[in-house]
Amino acid sequence: MLDEASRKIFCNPLEHAVSPEDATEDPPRVNARGDRHQILGLLRRLDKSGRLFLCPPGEVRMRYRAGLFSLLKNLESDRLILDCRPANALEPQICNWVQTMGAISPLLDIKLQQGCNLIAGGEDLRDYYYYYRVSDSRAKRNSIAFCLTYAEAKTFDSFPSHVPASSHYIPCLRTLAMGDVNAVEIGQESHLKLCLLEGLQLHQFVTLRGKLPRGLWAAGVIIDDFIVLQQIPKSFSGIPLSSRICDRMVQRYASVGLVAHDKKRFRQLTSAKFWGIHIDGERGLLFPQIERSLPIAFITSQVCRLGYADRKLLEVLSGAWVSMMQCRRRCMCLMQHVFYEIQQFPYKVVFQLSKAVIAELWTLVLLAPVMMTDLRAQGRFSSKAYPGTLNLLGQLNFTEQRS
Repeated sequence: MLDEASRKIFCNPLEHAVSPEDATEDPPRVNARGDRHQILGLLRRLDKSGRLFLCPPGEVRMRYRAGLFSLLKNLESDRLILDCRPANALEPQICNWVQTMGAISPLLDIKLQQGCNLIAGGEDLRDYYYYYRVSDSRAKRNSIAFCLTYAEAKTFDSFPSHVPASSHYIPCLRTLAMGDVNAVEIGQESHLKLCLLEGLQLHQFVTLRGKLPRGLWAAGVIIDDFIVLQQIPKSFSGIPLSSRICDRMVQRYASVGLVAHDKKRFRQLTSAKFWGIHIDGERGLLFPQIERSLPIAFITSQVCRLGYADRKLLEVLSGAWVSMMQCRRRCMCLMQHVFYEIQQFPYKVVFQLSKAVIAELWTLVLLAPVMMTDLRAQGRFSSKAYPGTLNLLGQLNFTEQRS
């Protein structure tokens, strides 16, 4: 599933990392968030699922261990993040397959034909990173800034009884870590390689820097998400190609031990939500999910009313608005003063917003409902087609008229 460069770093990250003695800067300080009882409970859950590795302190880079924290995933669960900044600083970052990640920008070039609807099918892999089997080297690379006593360590199934006893043991995450500098590269490459094994080709995918694929359908992968978009006649009543492709991918996932999330599976939807956007395939509209845009607009309006902010808050808000503007890229011209203001103050300093920034933020709030693209809009094209200037989703015929 991995090319040679990725495979070497995946299997033996310690061999390809800079030696701690050669590091030019001290590692950042990290810690495992939570009290000892909570952390032990988490380690026991990892242990029961075979995702914990224990070793003596002498086998890991003690100053370069990782912290632990969580981010909100949904109302029922959190997402575990390994704060790998110390280890990341020693390792080379590979950025080849991340360029194949799906993006919203190419989708704006869709020209929905008359008499057709746009449908979507998709799959989401459950706990994608946690299904990776990793070497001892990578597990030690994922050492956690936490120590277990001998008595505590002996109660774990992963206790290394074959090595000489130690007074303390270091817990390590025995899987691909969310927070690893190369986790996205490895996850994206593996998923896309599965798609290629199923018969799909690279030119059929929506990518970060690529144009929209030609044809009536296009696929996209963002780490653990797989999407297929297809134009079909409104009168179509069979099983569309997009659904058949998704069904084949489910079988491919099962063949390598991956589990597709049944509750997040969808087929032949004319109203689909994925990648932070909502596509209405009947009306031909592409816009940000209201579950994201409404809270962002509300928080921005409250900041405007307050008239004060700090650098981090403005960075978060501007990033959220840039994400929404991917559905209407011309709106990017609305943001100017907010970027200038961000650069004028250090972190952790609350400052009064200028009138220009407040006006700019209010403009974003007011225009949020129209940050969308009409995929049925009929533009005026020249009757003369130049190679490379038109790359649309759909079968379009261009006739060159001679003057």
